[in-house]
Amino acid sequence: MIRAMYSGISGMRGFQTKLDVISNNVANVNTTGYKLARTTFRDILSQTVAAGTVPNQDQGGINARQIGLGVGVASIDTIFSQGSAQSTGVKTDLMIEGDGFFVVSETASGSALGNTANKTSVSVAAMDETSVTLDISAPTNPTTPIAQYRILRAQGDNPPQQIGLINVEDEPYQATGLTAGETYTFSVEALDADGNVISGYPSETLEVVMDPNINQIGKSSSDSIGLLFTRAGNFYFDKNRNLVTADGLFVMDTEGKKITIDPTAVAYNIDERGFIVQVNNKGEQIENSPQIGIAKFANPQGLEKVGSTRFRYTRVADADDQPKPYIFKPDTFEKGTGKIRSGFLEMSNVDLGVEFSEMIVSQRGFQANTRIITTSDELLQEVVNLKR
Repeated sequence: MIRAMYSGISGMRGFQTKLDVISNNVANVNTTGYKLARTTFRDILSQTVAAGTVPNQDQGGINARQIGLGVGVASIDTIFSQGSAQSTGVKTDLMIEGDGFFVVSETASGSALGNTANKTSVSVAAMDETSVTLDISAPTNPTTPIAQYRILRAQGDNPPQQIGLINVEDEPYQATGLTAGETYTFSVEALDADGNVISGYPSETLEVVMDPNINQIGKSSSDSIGLLFTRAGNFYFDKNRNLVTADGLFVMDTEGKKITIDPTAVAYNIDERGFIVQVNNKGEQIENSPQIGIAKFANPQGLEKVGSTRFRYTRVADADDQPKPYIFKPDTFEKGTGKIRSGFLEMSNVDLGVEFSEMIVSQRGFQANTRIITTSDELLQEVVNLKR
C-alpha cells in the first residue's frame, strides 16, 4: 500500500512537469521562431519480490516477479521542426528555410566573449593567417575611468608578455606578426590615467588558433563561445547601419563579425544565400556584400535556452576538442544549411490541437494518480481500524 502511494506521488509529479511544459508551449504559440518542447517518461526502480529460475528436465522456468515503484521524467526535448512562414514584406525580416540558426552577439555592445558586468572582455573582430583584430569591451560602470588598455599575449606555455598599449578611443587593436597555425592566448588589462591597473575587473583570456579556416571566433577561458543562436529573424538596421536584433544584439556574418552595410548604399536586397546586395546612388552594385552566417550543430537539442528565443552553445551540442567554426554559409549543400527568405518570419511550431489533446491526457493522468493515493489511504485507514 505504501508502494502504491509513492508511485502515485511520482505520477503526479511527472504529469505536473508535463503540464508545465505544455503551458509554456501554449503561451508561446505566437512567439516568432519559438520551438516547442515535449516531455517523455520512463519507469524507475522495480523491486524484485521473487527471482526467476531457469528450466530443467523436470520443471519449466519461472519468470521473475517485479513491482514497479513509479515514474520519472525521461527527457524534455526541444522539437526543431520548421514553423510556418509569415509574410511581412519587410526586407530585414528573415527566415531560415531548412536547418540552422542565426548568429548574434552575446552582449548588446557587440562583445563576443566575456562578462562585461565585472570583466574586461576581448573578442575576435577579424583575422587572417598572420594577424588578428581584437575588440575590447570595458566593464559596466567601472569605479575608476579607464584611460588605456594593456594588451598581453602568451604563446604556448610561455608567460604573457605586453604587446601593445592603446588609448580607449583607439580600440580595436590589431595584433600582427603572428605565425600561421600557432595558438596564442590574449588578455587585456584596464589602466587608469596614471597607467595603473584598475583592480576588480580581470580580463578573460582568449585562445586563438591562427587559421581562419578553423577558427573565426576563438575560445574564451569560460565554456561559452560568446555567441547566441536564434531562429527569430525580426532584425533591423540601426543608425550605424549595423544589422541588429530587436534587443540590439549584432547579427553576425559568415566570419563571425557584425554586419554593416556600406555608407554609400541607397538600396539593398537580401538574397536566399544571405548576401546583402547593395546599390549606390549611381545605380551600381557595391562590391564585397556581407553575407549572413548560419550556425549548425550535430546535436541542436543540446543547446541551452537562455530566453528571448535564443540558445547558447554547450559541449553537448557539438564537439569542442579544438576551436571550430559553427558558422557556415546559407544554402550550402555540403553543410546542410537552409536558405534565407527575406520578407518572412518563422512562426512558432506549436500545434494548439496537439497541445490541448496532451493537456487532457495529462489532466486525466494526474487525476488517476490522485485516486491511487486516496485509495491507498483508505486501505491504510482500514488497517488502522482493525484495532479498536
